[in-house]
Amino acid sequence: MKPPKRRNQIGRLEIFCSAAALLLAIGSIVGAWTLNLLIALVLLAVVYSVLCDLRALKELKKPVAAQHTLRKSHAERIDRAAG
Repeated sequence: MKPPKRRNQIGRLEIFCSAAALLLAIGSIVGAWTLNLLIALVLLAVVYSVLCDLRALKELKKPVAAQHTLRKSHAERIDRAAG
């Protein structure tokens, strides 16, 4: 059985958004493009939060077999204790 994933684990989405923020900051300092850095970073934060929510919704659709197993074993323990 695989161990459960940690919630605070850094994934591809976090790495991508961090790299994009770094690229925006460096590009605006160097002068590669003219944009308002604050607006660009706020938009990036909004996109990141929407993608996190979509990822969480996708995870909700997956059945969690471990929870059902735990519930069943708990119910079995209650039955054994009562009987």
